[in-house]
Amino acid sequence: RSHQRKHGRKSASDEKRVRFGSTHCNVDEARRIEELRTRIKPFVHVYKGDILRQTLRGLLDSVLILKPSDLQRKCLQQLASLKNSFELDHWVSITSVHPSLLLKCEHVPVFLTEEFKALLRKHEKDLDAGVKTRFSFELIKLSKGEKVLVFSQYINPLDHLGELLQDQFNWTVGREILYMDGKREAKQRQNLIKIFNDPSSEARVLLASTRACCEGIHLVGASRVVLLDVVWNPSVERQAISRAYRLGQKKNVHVYHLITSG
Repeated sequence: RSHQRKHGRKSASDEKRVRFGSTHCNVDEARRIEELRTRIKPFVHVYKGDILRQTLRGLLDSVLILKPSDLQRKCLQQLASLKNSFELDHWVSITSVHPSLLLKCEHVPVFLTEEFKALLRKHEKDLDAGVKTRFSFELIKLSKGEKVLVFSQYINPLDHLGELLQDQFNWTVGREILYMDGKREAKQRQNLIKIFNDPSSEARVLLASTRACCEGIHLVGASRVVLLDVVWNPSVERQAISRAYRLGQKKNVHVYHLITSG
């Protein structure tokens, strides 16, 4: 199921963050915060995006709750028992994209027996084994005449999706598929941006690291933005979306926040 929110409105998750934060402030702290806001208001400018709303065509921001595959559910249930692991957030995040990504981890979960590993290898190229992988693949496939920007805070999910696109569509890295991560030098990044934003280029999808693609990067060639991970810092999501939804964008921008249920 999906939840949609238009630009400028506070999302349910934002409201939840506000409520959660407010429970940690007593009355005196709340009064001091309000006093601080009053003092800094004359010289601290908070940009609310009014120019973008007046200038650009529009932003449709959707939260999609996706049902995991049987193999994903099995892995997530096993991970739920590993409550004290430092790697837990990472494992849950990549499993929600595709369970075979657990095999790429430097430290694998203890429940991954040789038999379990063999099962994951068997489904490594199976799109239906990973619900976020399947959604991203179908979106890219259906986005005729539009370019897609896919964000993840981890590299392995992007690499895996790129490999599947090469296998299924016979696409080539550097032509239809572009990557942007921390390994790219500044000159190489600028060249990738130029290619991706060129309407006449063959580029169809840019697979981007959330950390590498931050402030100052213009990716207005994309009109579809996929956020593979659940990022608890809302500013990270806003920065990612702002790569495409910014001055120079000629199309409506559609954003998909992917969440695996269960």
